[in-house]
Amino acid sequence: MEKEGKILTRKLGKTTLISLNFTNYSSLLNSIIELEYYKTTKIIAEYPFFKEIQSQLLEFFNNEFYSICCNYTRSNLRRNRIELTIITYQTISKTHKDDIFAWISNIAISKNIRIDYFIITINKFKEYLQTEDFNYVKEILYNRICLIQSYNFWNTILPILSKIEDIN
Repeated sequence: MEKEGKILTRKLGKTTLISLNFTNYSSLLNSIIELEYYKTTKIIAEYPFFKEIQSQLLEFFNNEFYSICCNYTRSNLRRNRIELTIITYQTISKTHKDDIFAWISNIAISKNIRIDYFIITINKFKEYLQTEDFNYVKEILYNRICLIQSYNFWNTILPILSKIEDIN
């Protein structure tokens, strides 16, 4: 990846430090999306119900969401439990939230799985990412797959990460 210009390395004593190369933004974004696709495919192969959930979410949400991520851990998956983060373009009405609750409850019942979910607007998502405090939004960056719209997710994350990299 270093030869392709996607990462930068530098020596610090005997240690090699690796960082993302934000100057080649489009190449970096494409590589991250490829990795995301690979990881999602691998998880779906191991837990096929993810594919069905992904299809049902796409059917329900159409184009009114920004991205949908699943925060997962192996222990949650073994207990038939997942956590969804639904990132929307704008605030959702109470009526629509009730519809989402009913739809996700139906999916959970049909798949015999517990689904916890968190709905957040893209603006709030960016705001939480940029705070210094550790919060749920930062936590989902560690054990997460993007079920839907990974391009939107990473296109939001990378500029914020590049700012943090510039500060350090």
